[in-house]
Amino acid sequence: MAIDVSASMLAKDLKPNRLDALKNVADEFIKNRISDRIGLVEYAGESYTKTPLTTDKSITLRSLRDIKYNNIIEGGTAIGMGLATSVNRIKDSKAKSCLLYTLRAHETVLDLVCRLLLEKKNILQPTYLNFYT
Repeated sequence: MAIDVSASMLAKDLKPNRLDALKNVADEFIKNRISDRIGLVEYAGESYTKTPLTTDKSITLRSLRDIKYNNIIEGGTAIGMGLATSVNRIKDSKAKSCLLYTLRAHETVLDLVCRLLLEKKNILQPTYLNFYT
C-alpha cells in the first residue's frame, strides 16, 4: 500500500482529516485480508518503505497507526516515487498476482500517467500486478 503523507492529507474535507480517514479504511482492509503479504510505503516529496511485505498483520497495523504527517519527508506529492518504491518491493514476488493500492485523497492526471508508464514497461500486467487508487 502506497500512502500519501503530504500536507494536503491534513485537509478536513473528510473527518477527522484525509490522512486519518485513509488510515481507518486501510486498517479495515488489512484486517480483512486472510493470508496476504502486505507492505506499507509512505510518500510525499520522496518515498520510503515503512513496512516490508509481511503476513504479520500486527506489524502492518502498528506501522499504519504510526503513520502521521511530519515535515521530515520532503514536501510535495511525488506519487511516482511512491509507486516506484512499491513496485520495487513486489516486483520479484513469487505470488500469482499482486495488488498495488495508492491511498490518497484524489486521483490526478499524474496517477493515470504513472499507471500508463507502468503498463508500458510491462510492470503492470492484468495477470500479475493490478493498480488501484
